[in-house]
Parts: sequence; structure tokens; C-alpha cells
Amino acid sequence: MEDDLLNMEDDLLNVEEVAAYLKVSPKTIYRLLKRGEIPAARIGHHWRFDRKTINTWVSRESMKNLRDIA
Repeated sequence: MEDDLLNMEDDLLNVEEVAAYLKVSPKTIYRLLKRGEIPAARIGHHWRFDRKTINTWVSRESMKNLRDIA
């Protein structure tokens, strides 16, 4: 059970971690949050991002961009 909790913690990212993961600045993440364009949960004063949800979001955004180009 303790291992499950540790794995869950690894799946949650903060602003700085998701910015590094996506190779953008934290400022870009805050802009996306302000516009409601990136999936996240606010816990107290902190934003948290689920890694799997971010991966799905990136895939969907990529598909939208491909459709826009075509």
C-alpha cells in the first residue's frame, strides 16, 4: 500500500515540474491555467497536474494542431 502512495505522488506534478516536463517556462503554465487551457487541480494554494492527464492533453492538442495545418 505504501508503494501505491509513492507511485501516486510521482504521478502528480507541481507547476515547476510540469513546466520542465513540457519544456516550457512556469510563466507559460500559469498563463494556460489562467485561460483554463490546461487540466489541473488546485489544492489549497498549489496547483497539481496528473501526469497521465497531461499526456492525454498534449496528444489532443497535437491532433488539433495537425487538423489546423491540414
